[in-house]
Amino acid sequence: MNMLAKCMSLLLMAALAVACGGETTEKKTTASDAAATGDSASGSDTTAGTDAATGSDTTTGADAGAADAGKAPTYTTCPTLADCVLEACTPKKFEKGCETACLGDASKEALLPGAPLLTCAKDTCVPACAASKDPDCLNDCISTKCSGEFFTCVESKTHGKEICGSLLGCGEACQAGKTGQFVCLSKCFDAVTEDGKKEFKAMLACQAKGKDAECGKESIQCLTGGKTGSKKCVEGIPCAEKCDDEKTEVAKLSCVGKCAQEIDKASVGLFMQASGCGAEFEAGCGATLAACMAPAGSDKCGKIAGCVDACKDDDDACVQGCIMKGDSSSAAQFMEFALGCGADLPECGASYLTCTEPDGTATCGATIQCVSDCPEDAKEAACVLGCLAKSKKASAELLKPALTCGAKGDTSSDACKAALGKCVTDK
Repeated sequence: MNMLAKCMSLLLMAALAVACGGETTEKKTTASDAAATGDSASGSDTTAGTDAATGSDTTTGADAGAADAGKAPTYTTCPTLADCVLEACTPKKFEKGCETACLGDASKEALLPGAPLLTCAKDTCVPACAASKDPDCLNDCISTKCSGEFFTCVESKTHGKEICGSLLGCGEACQAGKTGQFVCLSKCFDAVTEDGKKEFKAMLACQAKGKDAECGKESIQCLTGGKTGSKKCVEGIPCAEKCDDEKTEVAKLSCVGKCAQEIDKASVGLFMQASGCGAEFEAGCGATLAACMAPAGSDKCGKIAGCVDACKDDDDACVQGCIMKGDSSSAAQFMEFALGCGADLPECGASYLTCTEPDGTATCGATIQCVSDCPEDAKEAACVLGCLAKSKKASAELLKPALTCGAKGDTSSDACKAALGKCVTDK
């Protein structure tokens, strides 16, 4: 959960303690939690400065505050009031009425934007989460049902020159432990263009539909600000690799977004997908990365693997060159097994066999003996590939279940004993 959502949760609990006559039973968010990572690209991003300017039963209106006391109110905007409540109603001081002093020293302009947020939360989310055991129920509900009210609090009519993607860094700039978190968030929004704000809202609205929502178009538009260049997908890889040096995930995502601005419009979607594969490899990423690299050679998977194994450590240019020598399907096959499971035998033995396409004369037993004799050093992978390539096609089919048994550590089962027996007696 990002910082914006956690700030919203803490402030909302303070408001609900008043509105509901006591301490909410929802999970309490600590002051340090209230600012977390700020990964605005996540689905629970709606944040909300529940500005506890609440319009709750305790609040009799702005006239009951500083105006009646005949002095100028301290909190004249919703964000300043929200920051007051956030500080006053931390879990250690969490009690009914903790926000009273803040509300009493607020102007009407500060109080009015908070009322819709509290009303939304109280009428929609509190009943919906009353019987829920999910500690994130309230946050999730507000994320999907009350995000507009949050924007009403932190937004002003001021627009800047920054793109939507700049908002992703707000969670880092407006850290927990610092005063003025909501004022900080408000400044973030003020620095973004009017179109950028619309793009951010569109992205969050899409992500609020659930984890399975397809929001690639909205996310790309936000991260790039609609800017594109002339580079092909593969030409952006060096730029994206430098983003790995960033210290936080938000900074990495922002960095990739800037790289994407240099990619041509037709390739930018593929580039973003490929960048995501680089961060966390999943099944199917091999094909995505191969499509991005667009190799036009003729080498098969086994030859690509042998070429890559000969590259020096950290020589990315050499590895890329090997892959570019392959045909598209073989390159995808290589990356799928090499990046997905690496050189771990027997865990990846079956994948190695599929990649090498053995067409030799060695029996199944002889192949296993060859692999077991390979040195445990930098040459191991090349040696293993060489052994597997020497296997007969029919023997390779016997070798796959034997290696699978080894990967599962289940060599004592009847099925594995039978598979190993067939391998050893293979002629």
